[in-house]
Amino acid sequence: MLLDAGADVNVAAEVYAGGFTTIALLITSAHPAQATVVHEVVKVLIAAGANTD
Repeated sequence: MLLDAGADVNVAAEVYAGGFTTIALLITSAHPAQATVVHEVVKVLIAAGANTD
């Protein structure tokens, strides 16, 4: 829904003393890993233009 509305997948969140993108926070977070959704959400974010650097 947010991506369909034009959300910026590369915007940096100023958390944990640095600017982290959605994809960076996703792959380093325990909750998505425990829910086994990381791979699918990463695919969605990349398809929406997320940087993988």
